[in-house]
Amino acid sequence: MANVGLIPITGGDSHASIGRNVSIAPNVTLVLSSAPNNGVELPKRRYVSDRLVKQEDIIIRDEAWIGAGVTILPGVTVGRCAVVGAGCVLTRDADDYGIYAGVPGRKIGDVRQCEIKIGEVRSWA
Repeated sequence: MANVGLIPITGGDSHASIGRNVSIAPNVTLVLSSAPNNGVELPKRRYVSDRLVKQEDIIIRDEAWIGAGVTILPGVTVGRCAVVGAGCVLTRDADDYGIYAGVPGRKIGDVRQCEIKIGEVRSWA
């Protein structure tokens, strides 16, 4: 379920595919198309045209949890049961069950390895 402020930035034929039971917090941006849309000189620069101009699908697999203010860039797949922390900018695919945070998004854990029993006190340090 998407919350208020889900913003798909589209252009051309790119699509977002969102699986079942996905949780999307407020103000998430899906960048399906990226280009200097008003630029005249920048699009002519090889680095910009080869590396920065993109138009690709975004896939969010079943049971993923996308935190508030997350930005997902073109071509990224968010794996099944992945957790993407608030404010993260995903520039690359997120593994199934991976926990991601930061700018750019980096894997900081795995949901399956961070589980604790109710009542158990555990330090993550």
